Amino acid sequence: MRSSGHMHWNIADWCNYRCSYCCEGRSEPAPEQRFIDEGMIAAGLAFLSGLPRPWVVRLSSGEPSAHPGLLDLVRRICALGHRAAMETNLSLPAERYLAFIAAAGGGLAYLHASLHLEQADPEEFLAKCLRLQESLRGQGVQDKLQVSAVALPERLAQIGELADRLRRQGLVLILQDCYDRRRRAFRPAPGGAISAQCRREAVAEFNREAGGPRGRLCAAGLRWLLLDFSGRLWRCQAARREEQASRLAESRGFLGDLRRGGGRRLGKPEPCPYECCLCPGRAIE
Repeated sequence: MRSSGHMHWNIADWCNYRCSYCCEGRSEPAPEQRFIDEGMIAAGLAFLSGLPRPWVVRLSSGEPSAHPGLLDLVRRICALGHRAAMETNLSLPAERYLAFIAAAGGGLAYLHASLHLEQADPEEFLAKCLRLQESLRGQGVQDKLQVSAVALPERLAQIGELADRLRRQGLVLILQDCYDRRRRAFRPAPGGAISAQCRREAVAEFNREAGGPRGRLCAAGLRWLLLDFSGRLWRCQAARREEQASRLAESRGFLGDLRRGGGRRLGKPEPCPYECCLCPGRAIE
């Protein structure tokens, strides 16, 4: 069944990795402040209960698989008739991710595993991917596993080798642009042989091919939403970053605060007001 929309839900403000290229630039919060609490979970689920079914709810930001209430949250999302997805660095034992798959059951949208070669052992990461793929294949849903790697310039040869190994197992490696924290900009993924083997993120591809999204009709805010760690709802990633950069109380893409009983979707596609698109608003699936 085609999804009605796609919402990224940032359920963690803490990550166990410290990647030099992380575009979030996370601090080290106190343990009790690392993950959304039951109040925020209840507010998010209440908002989801008002959306048409099914939406894909992608649990992300920080390391969501470390959230102590992850499995219960996934069951509650799927009980509402929505589908659960998660973006993870795959750093916890494989059993954690098998439990996530089991908790979602028939409501599993996908599991996105991101390889960070500054932090992770590639052989261990690959072994986990193959174990998860074997489990999903046994359920007839092997296409639910996605794998990506950040295009670190000094690791491109290694990434290309890993892409070959994954492809032989039926997995496609998504090559992500690398964020340069000093320049506050993404370094484009390279062309050539490696990119021929890997699928780039829709975000960077759209910006390069279309010359920027400003003025184009976009489904973000209608069929794509971002719910951040503090409970604020955004039209897209660019809207949230605009607010962070300008320190405005609200940005052009702010859609309400769920903790205060707010939160709305746009009623129709609207022209994008941003020069750089940081979310795949056009490609919902």
